[in-house]
Amino acid sequence: MKSKNNQKEHSFTFNTWLINEKSRDEALISSWLDEFDYQSSMVFTLINNEQQSTADFEILYEERLAEIRSSSMEGLFYGFEEYKNQKDLSRQKITYKSLMNERALLLDIGRKHYSKEWIFSLIDLMSKLKLNTLQLHFSDNEGFRIESSSYPSIVSEEYLTKSEVKEIISYAKKHYIQIIPELDTPGHLKKFLTNYPQWRLNRVGEPNEFLDHRALDITNPEAVSAVYELLFEYFDLFKESTYFHLGADEFIDFDSFHEYPLLQAVAKKRFGSEATGIELYVDYTNRLIEETKKAGFIPRVWSDGFYRKNQSSIQTLSKDVQITYWTRWNKHMASIDSYLEKGYEVINFNDNYFYFVLGEAAGYSYPDAEKIKNEWSINVFAGNQQITQAQLSNIIGASFSIWSDQPDALSEEEVMKKLLDPMKAYAEKLWESE
Repeated sequence: MKSKNNQKEHSFTFNTWLINEKSRDEALISSWLDEFDYQSSMVFTLINNEQQSTADFEILYEERLAEIRSSSMEGLFYGFEEYKNQKDLSRQKITYKSLMNERALLLDIGRKHYSKEWIFSLIDLMSKLKLNTLQLHFSDNEGFRIESSSYPSIVSEEYLTKSEVKEIISYAKKHYIQIIPELDTPGHLKKFLTNYPQWRLNRVGEPNEFLDHRALDITNPEAVSAVYELLFEYFDLFKESTYFHLGADEFIDFDSFHEYPLLQAVAKKRFGSEATGIELYVDYTNRLIEETKKAGFIPRVWSDGFYRKNQSSIQTLSKDVQITYWTRWNKHMASIDSYLEKGYEVINFNDNYFYFVLGEAAGYSYPDAEKIKNEWSINVFAGNQQITQAQLSNIIGASFSIWSDQPDALSEEEVMKKLLDPMKAYAEKLWESE
């Protein structure tokens, strides 16, 4: 066959076990080639190799001929992306092996509106860097930015329509990128609770702008029911996703349950006199985990609120959840070892290296590419915690995060320009080549 835009030949070879998908996948490869002025004749070869990750690939060069080999279409796609980026074609063979199954990027669209077109551009960049997961954090204290039919009043002035979200999901799929939605509760709900103040969890003590009016009253059945209604709405919108992130971070100051006497009183009534209040938070999270599982998703939560060293809870976090481990800025926060010893699967969101926080808010500096290249490896977690090779079997992947704490600090164009080098350094650390 020939590309519409080129006179160079390309071919596609199969093992017999893939023959049923032959015409579909040939058409897909032709669509890749139509968009690129390739300089060599191209051969794409699907191989049956159970030892190889689906993302792994090889590129073989001979004079005016390039062959890309992989055990999956995903691998052929990454191989072609790498081929397009190659400047030196003198090496006869290059083998690429992914070190993490999930190579992720989080985008905080809750605090800052990013246009559909800009997110398409971000997906294009992720594709070039061979990243395969985009987490959309769409709700936070400062904004709620996906259309809602169940609670339309909570949606920010600038937002993505459900139709636009579906376009993003479709565009990502074409680039072998999965979308993970995140609806963050029971904390980070100030925007939601501004419209429904009767569902706020009241705090005693001096007013605190950071802590007040952002937590859901999880003792209130009506408030909890509202969260379920929202979840079910977005379960439907993101029904093609494998994972659903439930948030569960920074609910309250976890060292100050005494400032929430209602939590303490209800916990003691429900779980006994030894209860401190944290049991209600764990129980709430477990119930969301169960509903998320029933809906067909693998649930995820952030790491900071569970198994804290200075607390014991009568309730324990469900094992049917994956942990996105992001920080250990507080000495009482659970270590990475504590999660791995309990058998949890974990994604590495190391905030020391990979938190790109607009305006360098919350004490963060913009990630440094050289620091990532020279200091970070896949076994290094927040707080310079290092795990063993054996423990890596429970690590699903890693993630770079774009947090929009000060949304006006950078424009969309400035975000894209500024994150390019550190994000590229991060992505390169997730692959090895020879």
